Amino acid sequence: MASVQRSSATSLLTELLGRLSNRMIWLRYLLPRRLPTEAAWAEAARMVQRRAWRHTTLVVVAQTGGREDAIAMAELARGHGAPDTGEVVLVVRDDWQRRGIGGTLAGQLIRLATLSGVTSLRADLLPRIAPSGGRSSG
Repeated sequence: MASVQRSSATSLLTELLGRLSNRMIWLRYLLPRRLPTEAAWAEAARMVQRRAWRHTTLVVVAQTGGREDAIAMAELARGHGAPDTGEVVLVVRDDWQRRGIGGTLAGQLIRLATLSGVTSLRADLLPRIAPSGGRSSG
């Protein structure tokens, strides 16, 4: 897995957040519309902050049209009071869904969690998002 500089990762994540559909923004952030640029930048900066062992952000970058685009991201946050527990968040850009990217990211986060001593993971799954190959309820 390639590594990206923090400033590049922040820019890529800001663009990713700006390209999510209103539906994905609603499902991820419970907001009725896309994030304003300043809010997307702040969220991207939060994701790439160095917080030692407590937080990991993975960014999937694809070459599209001769440029790099962030197409998905995943976060693993370890619990404050329970460092052996973690919470997982995955977002795949709408036009890249149903290709197994989310499952691959989930597998990578599980491996990272296991290596860092996390024994229990939590993820809130929304009924409108089904795993790759699955069926959505609406």
